[in-house]
Amino acid sequence: MIKREKYTAELEKTLYFCDCCGKEITKISRRYKCKMCKRDICSDCVHIENTTYEWQYSYCHECWNCGIDIRAQIDSLEKQKSLLHFTWKMMCNKRKVDNNESN
Repeated sequence: MIKREKYTAELEKTLYFCDCCGKEITKISRRYKCKMCKRDICSDCVHIENTTYEWQYSYCHECWNCGIDIRAQIDSLEKQKSLLHFTWKMMCNKRKVDNNESN
């Protein structure tokens, strides 16, 4: 939630509040955005999912909890994907060796 306060005609301050708990998000407490519902969330209300890549995904507790079953399925598919990539790589390496032996 965003709230704008005008102090004078020239000075305006933008305040951010957590959409889950209502606490003001300051420069000290980082502001996150839920990947699913796009709400602004504070560091107390965020669940961070570390990925295998260089970034992290942020979720509010509500979205994180309602996705328990889906996340288990995603984890299973990720493992299958890794295994398939490994199998594919092995097939390519075998083909490469076979081609070298035939020459």
